[in-house]
Amino acid sequence: MRPLLVASVFALGCADPAPAPAPAPDATLDAAPDVADPPDVGAMDATIDLARDAAREVGRDAAPDATPDAAAPEDVVIDPGMCGPLTRMCLCDCGGGAQCQNNCIARNDDCGFCVYTAATRCCPDESRVFDDCVDRNMCADEGCIAARCGAEQRRFEGCFAAAQMSEEVCRREMRGCLGSDYPMIRCVQP
Repeated sequence: MRPLLVASVFALGCADPAPAPAPAPDATLDAAPDVADPPDVGAMDATIDLARDAAREVGRDAAPDATPDAAAPEDVVIDPGMCGPLTRMCLCDCGGGAQCQNNCIARNDDCGFCVYTAATRCCPDESRVFDDCVDRNMCADEGCIAARCGAEQRRFEGCFAAAQMSEEVCRREMRGCLGSDYPMIRCVQP
């Protein structure tokens, strides 16, 4: 695996946990004390009962549509991708710190490999030029790469950063690495 400074190309945002759901519209009806029905006035009584029942049914039917999956944030299950839950927690602790994000990914070999593979699939031409430069100069460390292939590396990283923002295929590659909610990783706080 070639070293890739993911920090300058990593498009990551952390989303706050979902807010607590608002009570369903019929919750106040259920909580209110029962009111005596009006005196029996024939057809009028049936109309009042029908209207009250219709209002309750509409409220109950509308609530699930208005708040889908209104589970508490800790009940949300998100596939963490190849990088796994520990790397996701590390990324959440970084906020927007690019160097910190890069370090989180670099700590996990599988994650680093996955992100690098995603980059090569998102930008195959730039990846090939970068790899050729590294091979031609027989670079084995980041210092050599920066000194002899810095321009090629920056083009590769720039392409990868743009592709993550503009190409769904590239975002899908990154979801395999960082989870199904990429690019807005949900940082659920206990």
